[in-house]
Amino acid sequence: MKCNILPARNGELWITKGFAMVRRDPVPILLAVLGALACGLLLGLIPFLGALLVTILGPVFQTGVCSVYRALEQKRRASMDDFFLPAKTRLPQLLSLGAIYFVFCLVVFLMAGGIFLLLAWEDIQKLVGLAGTQVDNLDPEALRTFLESIKAQGQDVGPEIVEIVMSITVAFLWGLLVFFLLMCPVFMAYWFAPLLVAWNQLSLFRAFVFSFFAILKNWRAVLVYSLLWLVIGFVGGIVLGIFQVILLLLLPRLLAMLVIYLLLLPITIALFALGIAGIYFGYKDVFSTAPEAKEKAEEAW
Repeated sequence: MKCNILPARNGELWITKGFAMVRRDPVPILLAVLGALACGLLLGLIPFLGALLVTILGPVFQTGVCSVYRALEQKRRASMDDFFLPAKTRLPQLLSLGAIYFVFCLVVFLMAGGIFLLLAWEDIQKLVGLAGTQVDNLDPEALRTFLESIKAQGQDVGPEIVEIVMSITVAFLWGLLVFFLLMCPVFMAYWFAPLLVAWNQLSLFRAFVFSFFAILKNWRAVLVYSLLWLVIGFVGGIVLGIFQVILLLLLPRLLAMLVIYLLLLPITIALFALGIAGIYFGYKDVFSTAPEAKEKAEEAW
């Protein structure tokens, strides 16, 4: 199995190709994405197990939407059969993939949380101690008392509290940095893994390895792709923020928030569709055997 090494500009093409396909055949793509998001939201409402179920089923949703993209690119009429095809053929493997990914994410989260507590524990105890509350006995009622005490003492302990809070914030930022650094290889191993399991019939281990090295070899294209999404998110956030302020100035608050939520729904669906399209076209370019799809090819494994 070949892993193509692509030029950096392919990262831009993954976005533009996805936009072109969504614009050309919006109905089947958006319906597939809407179905996946609706299932994810409903599962997310289940107490305690929601996040676990969404993560485990994530590969099924991702490969289903990508199957719709593949059908449309092959000039076929996409249907729900295309969406459910990976689940029919490789469901146990995809669920196992999602479960392993959840475990990886959980381990990284616990490690980053451990770093945060290691750096901030003494400051947290000091902060709680200022209100005369022991951290070991902290409960909702104690927390309320603590906050009321902080508010009441205000001027007396303000500077000390600011210093402690700043120290805790720095510890949190270190924990956040550790989280992102550790999640990078997890993302790299997972990026193409669902499609490799569903379409190339690879084992879970080989899918993780192929995906990791494919991203590593094509870091330029992936970097451009990621930076473009950061720009899209930044600019889009500014535009939405300005639009929200204008609506709040022109309309009653409740009506303005309703309009904003109604606008966010199609935007979320469209962005999710473009994100999955980027993964699909990235997979197609990286693992395609067509000469025009690659700059050069090397063995990934």
